[in-house]
Order: sequence, then structure tokens, then C-alpha cells
Amino acid sequence: MNALIVAAGRSRRFGLANKLLAPVAGRPLIVVSVSRVLAATRGPVTLVLGHEAHRIAAALARHGVLTHPRLKIARNRHPRAGMAASLDTALDAAPRLDSVVTVYLADMPNIVARQDRVLARAVRAGWPVARVGAGHRPGHPVRLRRSAIAAHAKPGRLARTAKACRETTCVIEVPTRAILDVDTRQMIRSLI
Repeated sequence: MNALIVAAGRSRRFGLANKLLAPVAGRPLIVVSVSRVLAATRGPVTLVLGHEAHRIAAALARHGVLTHPRLKIARNRHPRAGMAASLDTALDAAPRLDSVVTVYLADMPNIVARQDRVLARAVRAGWPVARVGAGHRPGHPVRLRRSAIAAHAKPGRLARTAKACRETTCVIEVPTRAILDVDTRQMIRSLI
């Protein structure tokens, strides 16, 4: 299973600082998120960087994550093009593309292996797309079958797959905290 982590955004709602470099329990948010994905998965992990890629890579290097043998860094040269461009960058850069892809967002660090196992069961049971959610609020990670992705051409193939499969998406209910995405300094403090 391939894991894709999107970390290319500008974090405008966070203010002038890059939220991925904000400290969470003594480590930058990006280090926490990537470490948790690596711990929750077994296959290759492709991390897409964009805005301030050099600073994020330096933070990962300082904490010994950048050289993890399963981690590959890809650069979205057009981060202003949005998440669809980052997802396409990740798919193109993945070392091999397995039958299933799981997409994580770097600003949603509350990743646990249990969520990943439940999503895996849903996809094995035949769902083309499985995602976590709380109430009516969708969250990440999202697990997609490669066959569902292949039905859509670039650009935006992953994003279009998720939209096209809305009616056939298995949503796994989780506590709201599990899908918390960090957009403000107050949200960072709630993670500590």
C-alpha cells in the first residue's frame, strides 16, 4: 500500500508562520505527522512538499525523519494550483503504485494505526473509496483503490476520483479530534 502525505500548502489561515514548522510537544508538526504515518503503515510513503520545502525538509532532517528508508520526497512545483496538483505530484513520484493508495494531510496529525486498519478492511470488502469522518464532516486519511483512480485522467485524478465515488464511499466514523486539521495557533495548542 502506498501512503501519500500532502504538505505543500501555504498555511495562510495560520498567519505569517508555516504551521507545519510549529512545535507540537517539542517537535515540528510536520515531524509528528510524518512519523505517525510511517509508524501506522508498512509500505512506501511519498511526502509532497511545496511552500517552504527547504525549511520543511531541514526540520525533517534535524529530527532524523528525512532519511527514513521508506520515505520519498516529491516537490510540487506549482503549490498554488491546489491540493489536486499535489496529489498528482505524489502519484507520479510514488516508487511503485500498489492496488491501494492512502492519502494523509500533514496538518492532520491524529493518525493512528487502528484507523488505517479499519479503512483497509472497508476497501478489501469492495468499497472503491474509504475515508474517516466525524458527523457530516469528512476527514483524512482517505484510502482509494488504484482501479478507481485509473478511471480519471490528469490533472486532478485523485480529487476527481474521490468526488465521483461519493455515493460509493465508505465513511468510518471517528471522534472529531481524530480529524482535527490544524489551521490556527489555538489548534496547535490543543494537540499538546
